[in-house]
Order: sequence, then C-alpha cells, then structure tokens
Amino acid sequence: MLAVLAGGICPGVRSLFEELKRGGLDLFEFNEHANDLSSTVLSPRELRESIDEVQRRYPLEGVLIVGNDEFMKVAYSFCSGGFRTAYVPSADASLAWQGLGVTTIVNHLFHMATLTRRMKNLKTVKIVLPSSLRVLLSKFEMLFEVSEEQKNLVLIIPGEERGESIVRLGGFLNCLEIDERDRECSTTLAQKILEAFTKWRKVHHVFPCGAEPIPISQAYEFWKKVRESEGEPSIREMGDQEH
Repeated sequence: MLAVLAGGICPGVRSLFEELKRGGLDLFEFNEHANDLSSTVLSPRELRESIDEVQRRYPLEGVLIVGNDEFMKVAYSFCSGGFRTAYVPSADASLAWQGLGVTTIVNHLFHMATLTRRMKNLKTVKIVLPSSLRVLLSKFEMLFEVSEEQKNLVLIIPGEERGESIVRLGGFLNCLEIDERDRECSTTLAQKILEAFTKWRKVHHVFPCGAEPIPISQAYEFWKKVRESEGEPSIREMGDQEH
C-alpha cells in the first residue's frame, strides 16, 4: 500500500491517482474527500503520526506527496526518516516549471484574460489567486498587472468603465478539467512512479512533469539556495547537476 497526500494547486492529481490504481498500486489517500487542496489539512507532525498509524495497520510500501514547497519539505523529512518517498511538484511549487497542473492553470487564466479584454467598456477585473502561485505567474508579468492584497496575489485587467469586478478563484483551480498536456503528464508520471515503487530499491525522488526524476535531497538543497538568493532554477537545470 502507498500512502498519498495532495496539497497546493494541482488540478489533475486525481487523474494521477487513478492511473496509479489502474497500474496495480493500492492507495491510502489522506485527503481523499478534500475539495480545496490549497490549504494544508495536516501539520507535518500530525501527518507523520497518521502515517505511523497506517503503517501499523497496513503493509505500507512508501509515501507519495504531491504539493508545493511546504509539501516538498514534508517529503524530505520522510525520506530522511527512512520512508521510501516520492514527491511530485504542484503548479505552485517554486522549484518546478514542470509542476502538475501548470498548463491547465495557465490556459485557464489566459482564457479569462482574453474574454475580459474582448468585452468593451468593462469594469476593471481583479482575479484573486493564492499567493503561492507567484513564481508561476511571474513569468507572465508582461501580460498582467500584478499586485498583492491581504496576502493574496491579484491579477488586474484594466477596464474602461468606473468600478471593478472581483473574481476569487482560490481552491476552484483544483476543480478545473485538466487539458490534454496535463493528462499526458499524469499518465507518464504514473508510469515512472509505478516503476520506482516496484523496481527501485530506493525511491527518495522528485518526479516532475517533462523531466527525469532527481533526488529529493538535491531538490531540497536547491530550494534552500533559491530562498537565500531569490533565484529560480528549474527542475531541468537541477537534473543537469552532478549528484
């Protein structure tokens, strides 16, 4: 049995889990019925205690965590504790342009922006998003006016009329129907993760979309350097390093 936890902004995570089940893995989902994965349901300590309890009841083969930077730190703590651990970056993970659900989210926001700009004499539209998407959206600053309000990230689309309309997306992003590229990504990731837990002696790896797996310890060290320098190396750049 594989313990799995999803968090952050990652539409398509259910598709990934379904692919793993079809591949023969028995999953124990910690937040199976959660609608808003953008909020952490359990603290790292609570999660560790819960997984220890599951391990006492079931033959646990390992842990799969899908999420942002906070979840990557949790994944690192598990592999440091001896668990066979796999981590998949979500769209709001700062180290991964290849995070799960990136294409779906970007396409949705571009679609919203395009529709808004086509409507004449519209009020200014403010799209309120989780602040954890800052790194992803920083690549599109030339297309949106971006501001921060009350710890949220706000995309501003100026209008010609006075006043404004506010659209709050938040956890809704996890409910989007994933596009074909993200569906293919889920299928490919599932195949790699299945191979890791059935054939590898040690896992302890990050599984990004569109790139080869790299050790979690290496990704974690890069993440710490990013925090110190405020740079943004990609998963692909990390994979080019010696380890």
